Amino acid sequence: MNIVEAEGVKKYFPVKGSILRREKRFIKALDGVSLSIEKGEIYSIVGETGSGKTTLGRILIGLITPTEGSVKIDNIDIFSIGKSEMREIRKRVQIIFQDPYGSLNPRMRIRDIVSEPLKLNRMEYSTEKIARVMEDVGLKPASDFMDRYPHQLSGGQRQRVAIARALAISPEFIVADEPVSMLDVSIRANFLNMMREMNKKYNVSMLMITHDISVASYIGRRISVLYLGKVVEQGENDDIIKNPLHPYTRALMEAIATLGKKEKELHIKGEIPNPMDIPKGCRFHPRCPYAMDICREVEPDLVEISNKHSVACHLYRG
Repeated sequence: MNIVEAEGVKKYFPVKGSILRREKRFIKALDGVSLSIEKGEIYSIVGETGSGKTTLGRILIGLITPTEGSVKIDNIDIFSIGKSEMREIRKRVQIIFQDPYGSLNPRMRIRDIVSEPLKLNRMEYSTEKIARVMEDVGLKPASDFMDRYPHQLSGGQRQRVAIARALAISPEFIVADEPVSMLDVSIRANFLNMMREMNKKYNVSMLMITHDISVASYIGRRISVLYLGKVVEQGENDDIIKNPLHPYTRALMEAIATLGKKEKELHIKGEIPNPMDIPKGCRFHPRCPYAMDICREVEPDLVEISNKHSVACHLYRG
C-alpha cells in the first residue's frame, strides 16, 4: 500500500521581467513528475543541483503548492483539503533539512528542539520520551545532551538532533533532504545505517534526496533519477545500479570513486542548463555523447523497458 502518490507534478516559479523584457518567464523546477512510495519504504531521488529534487520533496509534504498535478498522502489529496485537515496531515509528515547548522535554533536547548513538534501539535510528551528518541538516534546518554545548545555539538550530532526532532511525533513519512552531504565522509555510512534502523523501528517511510547515487543505492529500495525537472530513469535499486540505461544515470555511476579506476568511461560535457531556458527535445541532449537528430527535436517519454524499470531515452525507442 502506498503512503505517498504523486501524479504529473509540475512547479513553475515566475520570474519578474526587466524593463526591456516584460513577458512572463518561469523557472520550470518540476515538469511532470510521477512516483509512489510504499508504506515502510525508503525511496531515493538522485540528481545534480538544479534538478528539482528539493522542490519535489517540499511539495510531497505540502510545504510548496504545485503549479499542476496531485499529491496524495494515504489516499488524501493534500492540496484539495481545508486548513484543519491539513493540520492533521502535518502531524504525519516531517522533513530533515540539509544544513544541520541552519535548521536548529541556536537559542534553544536540545531538549526543547526535540520536543518542539510535540508542543506545536499539542501532543503529550515527557522527558523520558524525549530521552528515548534521542538515544534511538545515537545521542547517548541523552542526559549529556539535553541541556546543551546546538553550537556545543558536532555536525553529525546536530543532524542526529534534527532526526530526533522529526521522529518525536512518530510520523508516517519523512523527507530527508541531502542529510549527509554536509557530514564528514568517515561518518556517513554510520549515519545512513542509523536511518535504516529508524525506518524499521518506527515503521516510517522515507524519501532520501541526494546528488550521490552511491548514497541512493545504499539506502533506497527504489530510485528515481531526476534531470532538469523530469524523471529520466526509474526502477528497483538493483536494476538501476547493475544495469543503468540512461546516459545520465551511467554518468552518475561513473562519478563514483572506485579504487584502480584511472578515468571515467563516459564523459558528459558542461553543466545542467538554465531551467528558464530548457533545451528543445531531450533535456539531456546538449550534454549527451550519444545525442541523435531525434534527441534535438522530440522529448522522449518515460517507458517501461523491463519489469518496473523505466527510462526516457531515444536509444531505447521501439
